[in-house]
Amino acid sequence: MKSRRIWALQQRWTGALSILEKIDALFRRHTRLHHLYLRDLRDGREWEIGTRRRYPIGSCFKLALVMAVFDALDVEEMDRLVTIAPEQHVNAGGVIKLIDSAISLTPHQMCQLVLTASDATATDILIARVGLDAVDRVLRRHAPDSHLACNLADMVDAFRAMPESATCKQRDWTQEALADYVDRVAALGSTHPRDLAELALATWGYQAKLELRDHYRRCLDNRARTLLRSAMFTGAWLISKSGSLGYTFFINDTGLIFEECDDRPVAIFGWCAAGSQLPAFLMETIGGEIGLLMLDTLGIERPFSADWTAAGSAMVHGLER
Repeated sequence: MKSRRIWALQQRWTGALSILEKIDALFRRHTRLHHLYLRDLRDGREWEIGTRRRYPIGSCFKLALVMAVFDALDVEEMDRLVTIAPEQHVNAGGVIKLIDSAISLTPHQMCQLVLTASDATATDILIARVGLDAVDRVLRRHAPDSHLACNLADMVDAFRAMPESATCKQRDWTQEALADYVDRVAALGSTHPRDLAELALATWGYQAKLELRDHYRRCLDNRARTLLRSAMFTGAWLISKSGSLGYTFFINDTGLIFEECDDRPVAIFGWCAAGSQLPAFLMETIGGEIGLLMLDTLGIERPFSADWTAAGSAMVHGLER
């Protein structure tokens, strides 16, 4: 492990510019607006590409929600079962809505579902429990340029009510019209990549109350994810949170990067993009390619992935093999 780290420290700047150009080209090929922020925690070096502006926060605010829940509840409340009826389901991402009968979960279990499955129903039940203002305060504390204006159900309903949203992927956007649309969607909840990276770091460093520290660590240590995005081909993330609206017309991701067998993060990142016209599953794959390129930028050896191929990489980059 030591020799690999020395190699990484010696090599991490080699070709960094060309790697960033590859990331930038990938975003430009598949989206209309983008911004990526990456910071090496080993020496503070930072990289940034794309357009600095407000982007829709999507589900990434859920990192702040989990911290707000652990701020507000005690251990007895965290382990007390809450019955969720089908009429409480939120028509967005997650797994609770797949069950057609009442189910009982504890707030701790709901926090786990928020982080692992980005569950919309668990999200809004927890927001109702601790209050939207409390979640927004935690968000602004760690991501000062970000905000949350409503719960997830209202965010999704307001987004779908915008006349452009039903066909946002099919529209031939002018730059001005797209910028206006991004701003209106961001009014429901906004962020930018550096804020997202700081939010992920704050989630990692959060100190839960003594009696809840084991609960919190179990939330973070659960590596199961229904959406991997940047970590799709890497297995290098312990904490990550993705977000999207409009079937990845708006898409973002944030997290911490770890080297193999290391228990401390070596880097943090955040990225946001708007204007994708590709199917959602293809955008997830592109996110995985961005993750690998971030490892290259940091000089971290790519791990083997049974699902990554040179043919797939060439396809998303638009290259001939």
